[in-house]
Amino acid sequence: MVDWRNIMTQTQQRVMKIKVEYYGILRDVCGCHAEEVAFDDREEATVAQVLAQLVARHPGLSQHRRYMACALDAELCSVDLALHEGATLALLPPVSGG
Repeated sequence: MVDWRNIMTQTQQRVMKIKVEYYGILRDVCGCHAEEVAFDDREEATVAQVLAQLVARHPGLSQHRRYMACALDAELCSVDLALHEGATLALLPPVSGG
């Protein structure tokens, strides 16, 4: 007999979810303040992979990608950093002042 609860639990464990927050003009480009992104948990997802997925979802981000900074759980990070379940990735536009 098939144990569907066990299969559902295994399926749910294979998905890693993170929250992506957009600031400044990036919020306008994406049309939202934040969204959830899911990855197959069997693969080690990096910030660069999330950015690629987000550019595919929001093509307008591509022109800002070179200049934006990323922060993982409130700390600036490089794009090759690995993500973890429940992480918050903030995308920050360049800042200017006077």
